[in-house]
Amino acid sequence: MNTDKSHTLYNNSIQKLAENFPELNIKQVACALGINDKLMHQYSNGSKNPGFERRKEIERFIHDLGRELLKVEL
Repeated sequence: MNTDKSHTLYNNSIQKLAENFPELNIKQVACALGINDKLMHQYSNGSKNPGFERRKEIERFIHDLGRELLKVEL
């Protein structure tokens, strides 16, 4: 996993997010957000760009996921 702290959706597209974090299953992210998975794949391969609100929605989901992962105890 890439630990570079400079990842922001303002500076990096959804495509960069998908490239830098292949652990994220794009189809499952789309499903969790209620976004069409084909559209999410278009975001992740760079053929379409989400608008500001959609980027923020994806950003919130990623942050929420991170907080949930921090709660995991094995």
